[in-house]
Amino acid sequence: MTSFTWGGATHTGQVRAMNQDNLVTADGLFAVADGMGGHLGGEVASERAVQLLKDRAPAGLEALIDAVRAANLGVHTEAAGNPELRGMGTTLVAVVGTDDGLGLINVGDSRIYLYRAGVLKQLSEDHSLVETMVRRGEITAEAALTHPQRNVVLRALGVDSEVDLDAWTLTPANGDRLVLCSDGLFNEVSGVQIAGILESNADPQAAADRLVEAANEGGGRDNITVVVVDVEADAVSSPVEDRLTQVLFADQAARARADDATREVAVPVGARAPEEPDEPLPPALPPEVGPPNQDADRVPADDDGADADEVSEPVGAAPTRSLLRTLAFLMAIILTFGVAAAGVGMWGRMSWFVALSPDDQVTIYQGRPGGFLWLEPTVAERSTLRPDDLEQADLLEMDGGKVVGSLNAAEQYVENLRNRAIERATTTTRATTTTKKPTATTKKPTATTLKPPTATTAPQPSVTTKANSLRSPVARPPMGAP
Repeated sequence: MTSFTWGGATHTGQVRAMNQDNLVTADGLFAVADGMGGHLGGEVASERAVQLLKDRAPAGLEALIDAVRAANLGVHTEAAGNPELRGMGTTLVAVVGTDDGLGLINVGDSRIYLYRAGVLKQLSEDHSLVETMVRRGEITAEAALTHPQRNVVLRALGVDSEVDLDAWTLTPANGDRLVLCSDGLFNEVSGVQIAGILESNADPQAAADRLVEAANEGGGRDNITVVVVDVEADAVSSPVEDRLTQVLFADQAARARADDATREVAVPVGARAPEEPDEPLPPALPPEVGPPNQDADRVPADDDGADADEVSEPVGAAPTRSLLRTLAFLMAIILTFGVAAAGVGMWGRMSWFVALSPDDQVTIYQGRPGGFLWLEPTVAERSTLRPDDLEQADLLEMDGGKVVGSLNAAEQYVENLRNRAIERATTTTRATTTTKKPTATTKKPTATTLKPPTATTAPQPSVTTKANSLRSPVARPPMGAP
């Protein structure tokens, strides 16, 4: 039997004007969502996702997977129907109680940690561009912390009608502590600091509050959300590495529900399937018993009356018909495999996809994403587009390779990306035309009258008034105002 005590906290941070994070803390269901997609979209996406989880109240891993899929479709449908919300999405990590432990899911770069016996371990895998580059060995983990594209997420809930998610089970030990958090925590607080706060705060709510406070002290450059869950379990758990099960993606999970007996999620990593007993060999046949050969010099005849020596070949003779049949069978197999290999080669090469190259250029490849059997993809064309030129939705679509049907289709796809990049980068300034009406000046003739010199009048000083055009100052919001 597994029971929980928990605490949760969220904060806007020190820089952002709006909190786009949301959380769920219910008995047996815990989640953190970090929204993205503009001033309004991120908040809406994360709020819709957690509300759909609450409404469904899943009671197991399969129910949690179904709820996450429903949340993804709900967010995507709302974004498609509202131009102001186009491209919105949210990360999501969630934990649910199951009959035999815990079920966990992850989409995006929010995280799930396990703190046990003084050791903090990250259970989830970040679906972000920089973490992918770290796993490929292209950059170091230290460089990822300050990489200019560290906020690019490769998977998010609601961007497409279908979503790939990581799902797995965990058999907890009594006293385990789980931490679900958005990137606003671990981007500001180190793993050593997180472990120290968890160790020094026995109450989960106090631990969550202190972690949020530490992230604000570290800079608070993003929204911060933390859920701390303490687990009381009867089961005796093996080490973390043995307790984690294989990761299930969405399509694998669908197959798993169809056949519970072969579910990979129920088989711990490293466990071996029971071996089937070898099929016993049939007993040796006894030697044939019969009457003695009445004619030792005569070869027994076949059923059709022909002598057996007519179908048996002496040593050194030409190959028998059975050998010829065997060779023909082998040649047929070789020919079949050759034709199949040629077909596979044509299928693997007569396809194209668009993806980011290792040097972050949008590139057209010939072949299948990731290669197929012995066939590796090759570069067909390179473009000058880089991740900074693209929208988040475009990057997500190209994650793993955008497969198209022909080279022309790939070129058209890249051209569409380029046109959208140019459209975003171009600022259209409307010229302002000022029309000045000509001023008609009429000069009247001046009549001059000569007066006697005895009457002299001192000229009076003329006073000229110049109108000054004053413009009222424009009120600007104070610095830092949203």
